[in-house]
Amino acid sequence: MMARGEDQKLLSIVEELAKRANGWLTSYIAIHNEVFEFRLRKILPFPFLFQAINYQEHSSTLTGIRAGFERCEQDASALQNERALPNNGKVFLSCLLEYLNALHETIDTLVSITAQLHRKSQGEHYYWKDYKYDCARYKEQRRRYAAIGEDLNSHYHRLWKNIHN
Repeated sequence: MMARGEDQKLLSIVEELAKRANGWLTSYIAIHNEVFEFRLRKILPFPFLFQAINYQEHSSTLTGIRAGFERCEQDASALQNERALPNNGKVFLSCLLEYLNALHETIDTLVSITAQLHRKSQGEHYYWKDYKYDCARYKEQRRRYAAIGEDLNSHYHRLWKNIHN
């Protein structure tokens, strides 16, 4: 069944919103990888051989990414109230909002971790037990958004299979 007219226009807006959210996700993942991927610098104590991770810059960039997700959340909420939006579009938006909310929480935690790591690099304390606790919470939040993301991908493929056929 093909969507037509107003339905098609609204679904195109929903698709564009999903693509915007994916762009912000890609930016977030790049920072996650920079902060958490294995590095020799973490093992070998030779700061003159390796470039330091700029945690302050990452924290600032993550704040901008969080703002991008917030705009996506606002746009998705507004679209969800469109009467002409087909039901499958509303289901997709509902799942997208849940996903964006989970990502928002995850990014908040990573902003906190990177801010703490920056302060530590400036000589302040960030105790190992606090770091481990924050990382465990962050890992659980990542699992949550990934699980929701799998549902979101299923909704996306079903929705756009009907539209683009």
